[in-house]
Amino acid sequence: MTQTLAFDKEHYTQINEARLNFLNQWLPELIKTQGLKNVLDVGCGAGFFSRYLTSLGLKVIALDARSENVSVAQKRHPDIKFLVEDIESPTVKTLDRFDLTFCFGLLYHLENPFLAIRNLYALTEKVLLVESMVIPYSLPVARLVDERINEDQSKNYIAFIPSELGLIKMLYSSGFRYVYLSKTLPYHKDFSKSAESHRKRTIIVASKIPLEVAFLQLIDEPATIDPWLKNLAFQLNRVRRFLTKPWPEKIMTVRSHLKAL
Repeated sequence: MTQTLAFDKEHYTQINEARLNFLNQWLPELIKTQGLKNVLDVGCGAGFFSRYLTSLGLKVIALDARSENVSVAQKRHPDIKFLVEDIESPTVKTLDRFDLTFCFGLLYHLENPFLAIRNLYALTEKVLLVESMVIPYSLPVARLVDERINEDQSKNYIAFIPSELGLIKMLYSSGFRYVYLSKTLPYHKDFSKSAESHRKRTIIVASKIPLEVAFLQLIDEPATIDPWLKNLAFQLNRVRRFLTKPWPEKIMTVRSHLKAL
């Protein structure tokens, strides 16, 4: 009899199908144009995306901090290598570097998402794909949250959830040179706002190489903001940061903003 997990529930099936439909629009082309050969699926759960990434011709290694998840994933997908590893642990950096690292539905469960991102940077050869819940703040901040006690939550059931700008700041600060937001998002309620709710999720592409993908928009590194500064001082700081960038990055920033108009 097949063991079932929280990941098999209907709401996971629905959001995974939305994520999959979204990825199918551009990920195969990115793999081809950037010559991506292997991938690390971080926080793999029962292996849903591990199987998908394998179908795209990538050599897949997948990891999860929970041994019970890895056990189920290995039984369901015996041709894929699954490891019990914690992305917040320093030992994870002893793994190989991967052309693509894939981290969907994990960072917002962690006590130390910034540490996890630093480890993801160390594991990434070219491109990192991140999908995460984000708190709806327009500043680079994070919020501590108690989680439900379940196998699809963090190991310690407490999470430090960043805002979208907070996540972007962490990615730049870890060492990624290019961070992109998608101009479109999966067709699912968590990726859109409504009269009752803010948008809950985002998808971010961080890269060590420049990417030319039509619906990716290059995002400037957010400034860490002094909460006592008034708005004019904040805007002056943004101008100063832009002026200190190398010319190629200035040009890419301007082009990105023009495309967004």
